[in-house]
Amino acid sequence: MSERMDPGALNRAVRDLAARAGGPAWLAAQRATALHEFEQYGLPGTATEDWRYTNLGPVAQRIVAASSAAAGPADSSNAVRAQIPAIADGDLAVFVDGQFRSDLSRLGRVAGAAWAEAGTALTGLLAPPPQDVATADSGRGVTALKTALLRDGLVVDIAESVVLDAPLHLVFLHSRSTAAHAGVVVRLGANSIATVIEHHLGSASAVGMSTTKLACAARSRLAFVKLQTLGEAACHLGTQQLTVGAEAAVDLLHLDLGGRLARNDLTVELAGPGATVVSHGLFFADGARHLDNHTRIDHRAPRTRSLEVYRGIADDSGRGVFNGRIVVHPGANQTDARLTNQNLLLSNLAEIDTKPELEIYADDVRCSHGATTGQLDRNAVFYLRSRGIGAEEARQLLIASFAREIVRHLPPGGLEAQVIGILESRLPGLAAAGARP
Repeated sequence: MSERMDPGALNRAVRDLAARAGGPAWLAAQRATALHEFEQYGLPGTATEDWRYTNLGPVAQRIVAASSAAAGPADSSNAVRAQIPAIADGDLAVFVDGQFRSDLSRLGRVAGAAWAEAGTALTGLLAPPPQDVATADSGRGVTALKTALLRDGLVVDIAESVVLDAPLHLVFLHSRSTAAHAGVVVRLGANSIATVIEHHLGSASAVGMSTTKLACAARSRLAFVKLQTLGEAACHLGTQQLTVGAEAAVDLLHLDLGGRLARNDLTVELAGPGATVVSHGLFFADGARHLDNHTRIDHRAPRTRSLEVYRGIADDSGRGVFNGRIVVHPGANQTDARLTNQNLLLSNLAEIDTKPELEIYADDVRCSHGATTGQLDRNAVFYLRSRGIGAEEARQLLIASFAREIVRHLPPGGLEAQVIGILESRLPGLAAAGARP
């Protein structure tokens, strides 16, 4: 159980919110089982290894508050629409407080992407990961909570050999103080190519939960971006599960920039020979933010390749957590796996805890992992100042360079300017400094 929270009050709140969640009738049985499991396990505490640096007390407090809050009128469509970033091209699927909103969405513009409201296909969102991934430390109570509060979902199938000419945008907006879970299943056919952008935003004191499952068939190509820019009062529990087939390739980019507390769990299964994943991530924990990223990449077939580069920035009393695990399973010979985590501390109160892990059960592999955490390089600052650059501008230049090494992996289409704008609001001068040649 999370620290400083009455288990009975939390259990009653989850039951109350589950009763309000709605959804298809078949989901009721799933919810009943999940509620029983949640009451058995509760939210994991810091005595659990995978959660040792993250106290879920703020999540529990917001769930109880959401249960007791008066329902009140929902925001008008126009008020909600004004909060959605302008997206010029591509299909747009919008979830508001966990509920799919067809009136705010724009589906069917991209040829080759077949959308369907999930209905009974929501069972795909509830299926557990492989047994060796679903360990006790992964937080069975969190999984049960998500199932109990699952409200809505979508499935999108991309046909074989289709090349999408615009990205698919998934927007999860939190406009009220609620606790809700929504999910999307994306399935790429063989030889297809697609870009998917997932964005979480909203200023409400909410607990936003999401599950995204992506399955990439043989020789497909996927670019996936997750951008989390929730307000300072919100909490986020996100899960992405990817399965990558033979000779398929995935480029991942995770940007964790908002929220009071955010936990992101990413699992990648390289299931077919020659499967490849390249993953980049950036988290910026300033103020009192707590941002926790756990990743796991399973090499299960020969000649698979993974490259993972995460960078963290912490300022004020912010705290970041990174736990990256690579597992090379028996038979996954000729695996090439590399993991790097670099972290930058901008204040004496900031903290980042990092734990890269590597498990190898196969022969003939090339694997490496490493992590660094420190403050700005004094020699680099001195070098810039010796060229006539002021102390504060030198600091901004170095921070900008550190962050932009990850941000530059954003796909074209204006998203980079939006991300830089968010960072600029909290690191004044970053945009100008980073734009220098």
